[in-house]
Amino acid sequence: MESVLEKKLQHQSSTPKKLDINYLRSITKNFSEDQILGHGGCGIVYKGERENGEVVAVKKLKVDNVGKDDKQFMNEVIHAMDICHPNIVRLEGYCCHTEKEVTFHDGSFVLAEEFYRLLCFEYIPNGSLDKYLSDESSGLDWHVRYNIIEGVCNGLHCLHEGRNILHLDLKPANILLDENKIPKIADFGLSRLIDEGKTHIHTKNLAGTCGYMAPEYIERYVLSKESDIYSLGVIIIEIVTGERKYPVGTSNEEFVEVYEKWRRRLQATRNKTSLEEECQQVNQCIEVGLKCMDNDPKRRPSIREVVQIIKRSENIDSCSVTTRDGKHREESVYSEWSEKINILVLGSSKQSIEAMETICHELKGLTDVPEYIIKDADRLVLDLTMMVEKSFNLTLAGASSMQLKHALNTLFQIFKVRHLAQAMKEGTLEKLVTQILIWISSETVLKTELDDARELLKALNVLMLHILVCELNIHDMFV
Repeated sequence: MESVLEKKLQHQSSTPKKLDINYLRSITKNFSEDQILGHGGCGIVYKGERENGEVVAVKKLKVDNVGKDDKQFMNEVIHAMDICHPNIVRLEGYCCHTEKEVTFHDGSFVLAEEFYRLLCFEYIPNGSLDKYLSDESSGLDWHVRYNIIEGVCNGLHCLHEGRNILHLDLKPANILLDENKIPKIADFGLSRLIDEGKTHIHTKNLAGTCGYMAPEYIERYVLSKESDIYSLGVIIIEIVTGERKYPVGTSNEEFVEVYEKWRRRLQATRNKTSLEEECQQVNQCIEVGLKCMDNDPKRRPSIREVVQIIKRSENIDSCSVTTRDGKHREESVYSEWSEKINILVLGSSKQSIEAMETICHELKGLTDVPEYIIKDADRLVLDLTMMVEKSFNLTLAGASSMQLKHALNTLFQIFKVRHLAQAMKEGTLEKLVTQILIWISSETVLKTELDDARELLKALNVLMLHILVCELNIHDMFV
């Protein structure tokens, strides 16, 4: 095991250090009970005080079964060592030590071994999230709770999208809060690395926390990124409600009381515009939490989609806007648009057409556009490029990239008209998408069915909507 760790460390630019057992004994006062920060099923966490006054957390793992427990130790070290993210607890060092001692046992002297497996983390002063959720006087008002939801989502996004790591034990007890109530995901003891291209892992052992484990894991021993998404959904609902009493299949209607409770609490301290904005955030967090808890893992959103929805909710423009006839519209109009845009991103093609017809009609009289929609347009250009590369095994660099830009320019020049939805129904858009794919692939004939282009078509639909919203200059956007 030592050689595996050393090999891993050789390829890291900024990595946790291998720490000496005597150093850890010194900073924890020989693992004194007075230094204990918390207990867990896997070990004890001690407070360590360095000579310079810096405080760290030292986790001493239980070692009952060397092979099994060493695997958990390796998981924590290897999966956490190269992650530097504000919403993931930072691993600063580790210690793997074995002491041998001759001792008298059952009437004879034997050579006994004691195994030490220790991890040194940054110290997070406010402890775990589970200690705060149910107490309204804990200081977790809606703004703080919303930031915690966003931070946990960002941390999980780093694991799934950046590292292909499944956490597999997400729960409030494994989310720590720093002095500013910024959340940090901790405890990678059960984490697994999923190979590129794989969608799930089969396991023989059931490990985790009841109430946060996905149904397919409990019933069929299947692990995937969707397993973490389910746990995330439970956490989001628990953060919003302060309780964990909502089973799989709970409908939105059952959260009306929760919504009204938050509305009453916020009315005391918010002006009208801020109140509507934050009430909309409450509603969207409930909705995304329930989607994450869908019994069917295929219907759960990816962490990328969850982050997009959460950020879209955060960036809702709180100012009223003025139409060309001089009338004022409240921020709630933008909240309605945001929901319809979610339908476009996640819904069916039929829903997309209906939503586009409605939204495009509403947009005609606007002079001011929310900043978050403009940002979304830029992000969707990148998403579209990545989707084309992945779906059609293309590298959009050099000439191919210019062909994509030219094709998109042509597409938007043709379809920047009022009869966009009608053109979609007539199939004109599908024909043009096929032509775009031919241009991109640099082939005379592209051998693909239109069904294979459906995801690309949906991305184009969404991107067109945002361009219509922003009234952007198409040429300047892509050149």
